Amino acid sequence: MLKVVIRFVVCLLCIFIGVLGSAQARNEYLGWWAEVYTSSNANQSACQLCHERTGGGNGWNKYGWSLRSALNMQSAPESILKGALDDVQNVDDGNGSSYLMQINNDAQPGWFVGNNNRIRSVGIDDNGQPIAIEKFIDAGDVQPCGIFIDPPNSSDAQEIKRVQTCSTVNPIDSTIDKAGPKVRLDVVAGGFTAPLSAVSAPGQSNIIYVVEQGGLIWRVDLQNNSRRVFLDFSGELVTNFGQLSGGYDERGLLGFAFHPNFANNNLIYTYISTNFDASQIDFSTLGIGETADHMSEVAEWVVTNPADVSSSAGSKRRLLAVAQPQSNHNGGMLAFGPEGYLYIALGDGGASNDAGDGHGVEGNARDNTNILGSILRIDIDHATPANGRYAVPVDNPFVGSLGADEIYVYGLRNPYRFSIEGTGAQARLYIGDVGQDAIEELNRIPLDQGGANFGWNYKEGSFFFSVIGGSSFVSPTPPSGVVIPALIDPVTEYDHNEGISIIAGYNYDGNDIPELSGSYIFGDWGRSFVNPDGRLFFLDPSDQIRELDLVNPLNIHVTGFGRDSQGEVYVVGSTGFSVNSQGQGSLLKLAPVTDDEICTPIRAKNGKVALICL
Repeated sequence: MLKVVIRFVVCLLCIFIGVLGSAQARNEYLGWWAEVYTSSNANQSACQLCHERTGGGNGWNKYGWSLRSALNMQSAPESILKGALDDVQNVDDGNGSSYLMQINNDAQPGWFVGNNNRIRSVGIDDNGQPIAIEKFIDAGDVQPCGIFIDPPNSSDAQEIKRVQTCSTVNPIDSTIDKAGPKVRLDVVAGGFTAPLSAVSAPGQSNIIYVVEQGGLIWRVDLQNNSRRVFLDFSGELVTNFGQLSGGYDERGLLGFAFHPNFANNNLIYTYISTNFDASQIDFSTLGIGETADHMSEVAEWVVTNPADVSSSAGSKRRLLAVAQPQSNHNGGMLAFGPEGYLYIALGDGGASNDAGDGHGVEGNARDNTNILGSILRIDIDHATPANGRYAVPVDNPFVGSLGADEIYVYGLRNPYRFSIEGTGAQARLYIGDVGQDAIEELNRIPLDQGGANFGWNYKEGSFFFSVIGGSSFVSPTPPSGVVIPALIDPVTEYDHNEGISIIAGYNYDGNDIPELSGSYIFGDWGRSFVNPDGRLFFLDPSDQIRELDLVNPLNIHVTGFGRDSQGEVYVVGSTGFSVNSQGQGSLLKLAPVTDDEICTPIRAKNGKVALICL
């Protein structure tokens, strides 16, 4: 009896869905279903819009709609109907299940976004003979929700299952509001080209080093804000750096770190996108016939005369080299943990969806047997490393089990920036993972939680990720039939209404702005490529994202952060998005706004607004 009731409800649901959708599209098909199912009553015919004939409508048809193989499809009208159904886009999830993309804006279930969907019906010509009628319909800009109901041959418990997969681009309704103390940004130094981080050297005070993507590292004296070139790695970069479309390039000098004992050993470490050399590759995901765009090389250098204007880096020692399938999603951050190990961020290899050449069947980030889409942890100080270059810490999570020994955490799309905050049991790993089309996420875990899987490309942020008809979608519910492993959701996230590329930062440990003490400061590159509209955020005590209340406009694309020896936080960015935007980059410092300051906005002739504080 329960099955009968369920099927009746499902039939009513189908009718209701048809009413909500395009009556024109529904009626065109309903007429032909009634002719095919001549023995069915009207309600059953409506159910057959979505369900197989056997059992009164139990189970979805493949492609959302199809005819069962038992039907005789030889007559002309039925052949036309069969052709119409065959044209419906297959949205099978690869596990034998399918979704129904409901009738919307004259679109049939599962069809593409845009005016490229063909619908066939039958009309009557001037001689009274049936003729095929074709038209193209526009599905609109947003695919509707999919519903999976009562799989075929299921038990009663499974039949009443309702899984709704809502596909949307910006699924978070809340907005990021300003909060906290009013702060300002003081210009420390300008004239940089594509700066991406600011780094302090152990044991040095009043000095910070600005890293340019093009290979230069600048030494900035924080006492007088003067700057000079410290090191030049531009000759190490991939030959066509900066020659991609519009000068946008995710390659370059992406990571720079001082050895914790730099004051005594003068050792530094770089992550550089350089020309591919198959003889040097340690890790590759490329298949037969697939070629690399470049290789990511992590190297150790010895700095001569580090305090002098004639500083240079030599005695290069390659630690590892990774074949990169595409030019983007390189990660690149380098940082030492409190235990002295070097952490290295790697993206999923590039392109989109973690798919394409060099990505395997399910992608790289899901796969802990290759190092793309992960953060590595290696010991560069081991006396007798097995490979002669570095050792793997014995407590790395995949040592002695399935997985690459170097991986510490994985499931990341593009961990462009990360930081390690605190020491001992209080140490935390913060990772800003740049999303695809929908979600930007900030991950945070205890540093000793090695082996964590952050979800890409099962998830984008806390939302489940899928690709349907070539377009990517996120959903609060998982795709039917996909087995989801244990994953770590972000501590906080936002959608692309707020920004399109998260930039991880640092805890504020300074004294100038006590209201921000212990707050994690981070930001976003900006909402678009049109305007330099980066944003600065912090986590409040409840781990909610708040926007810093700036009294002067930011007016840059935020590309990175820095922290000096006193714990004060700096921002780097540029008004231009191209790596060739000469001299448009700045180093800025977060500073307090005191009660006795008088700030007045001034608009210049070029339309720019500045805040003059006295």
